[in-house]
Amino acid sequence: MCFRHMLEADDYLCVARYNLAWANDTDQPVLAVNQTFEFLYEDEAGCVVGNTTAFPFHNLGYGKGLVAFYFQGNNTACDSETPDWEELGNITVQGNALFGSPPPSDTYTLTGSNYAESTSPADIREELRQYLIAQALFLELDWNQFWVKLGASQRTIDLLTFISSTYTVLSTSGEAYLTEVIAGLRNMCPLLFSIQITTLTAEENEYDYAMSEEFKGTFDDTPIGDAMLAGSSLLGGVGVQVVGTIATVLVVIAVMVVCAMKWQRASPGILIAFPLVIISVRAGLFEMAIMAVFVAMCALMLGYFMFFRPAAG
Repeated sequence: MCFRHMLEADDYLCVARYNLAWANDTDQPVLAVNQTFEFLYEDEAGCVVGNTTAFPFHNLGYGKGLVAFYFQGNNTACDSETPDWEELGNITVQGNALFGSPPPSDTYTLTGSNYAESTSPADIREELRQYLIAQALFLELDWNQFWVKLGASQRTIDLLTFISSTYTVLSTSGEAYLTEVIAGLRNMCPLLFSIQITTLTAEENEYDYAMSEEFKGTFDDTPIGDAMLAGSSLLGGVGVQVVGTIATVLVVIAVMVVCAMKWQRASPGILIAFPLVIISVRAGLFEMAIMAVFVAMCALMLGYFMFFRPAAG
């Protein structure tokens, strides 16, 4: 099955199921499938534009499994690695020189039904998710049947797991297999996985007074914001920022008093007060101008306690 727009515009992913079976399941090569067979993608012009090997996850990779080809861009020239979308290319599996000449081979020609019908990236990703779940279910049943033939009495392989009665994702084994078959699968189809991994983007901003004005609306229409408004009314209509500043100062004083009582010194409380005040500014609870004065005072006091205060007798 072929999909596009997976990682970038007009890219191309082709996933194929294979079957490399021996007549006797107990009498097959001792070498893994990636050492004995190769898969080739040939475009309509007869150019081999991609090759890969199977991942030896189960039974050294023999029997049924999946392989994938991924192409960037959209160009059909023979010196490129990108076939045209919806072209009727060929996928060939062939043995290597270990089999002698000619090596065993088989070819499948793509048809129009092998291409995803969806057009939007979100719909194509959902189509890919459903397709891979169907393939994982098929392989799970086949691989467990293989072990039943060899005398196993219990289920040994689970490629899928259920996170609700209606939603299926890959199990740990399924993730291990399919992420090796399809490089970049987590980014192509994150909803296949129970744990979503994303890359956070950060934008550097100037930490100035103008930004502190933006912080003031952090708790609007929240219980904390409502409490600040109530405090403003009780104090005769002062600004909500003043209420937040008073509350923060009371918390800082309480922390410093507790630290002084516990350790008989004020420096631990001052060290804790630094981040509390800075965090309060970022949360819109403390005026930045007052923070600058407060931090300067704390820094002077901490310097005095650490370097200038006479040592005890």
